[in-house]
Amino acid sequence: MRQEVIFKLNDEDYGLDIMNVNEIIRRQELTAMPNTASYILGVTNIRGKVIPVICLKEMLGMKTKEDDDSTRIIVISHDDKMYGFKVDAVSEIIKIEDEQIEVQESLSATTEGNLIFGIAKLDERLVKLLDIEKIIVKS
Repeated sequence: MRQEVIFKLNDEDYGLDIMNVNEIIRRQELTAMPNTASYILGVTNIRGKVIPVICLKEMLGMKTKEDDDSTRIIVISHDDKMYGFKVDAVSEIIKIEDEQIEVQESLSATTEGNLIFGIAKLDERLVKLLDIEKIIVKS
């Protein structure tokens, strides 16, 4: 069983393993960094640590929109480093049984699919589960 933070990108549900999530914060002012990929929005200071903030929608090749009151930054830790992922909204934290997850190797040819390790089948909806390792490597 896994526990996932479910969030929205363009009205679609995505999930990140809660074990990697430190906190969820409101959108903050960012300091732009020169010569970085377009999906790296800049850096911000969170509790004395300067962390890069990544626009997941742009990284996944999705259409972006203006931030609003629902926009959040999911702060994650991986290999003793912190990153922020900008998302449209965070909706819930749920437990997902292993039997509910279908690994999607056939999607790996697409940019989005390459960053997704599986699809969770939850009642009437599907949640794309992101592979944190691949996102960090790409960033």
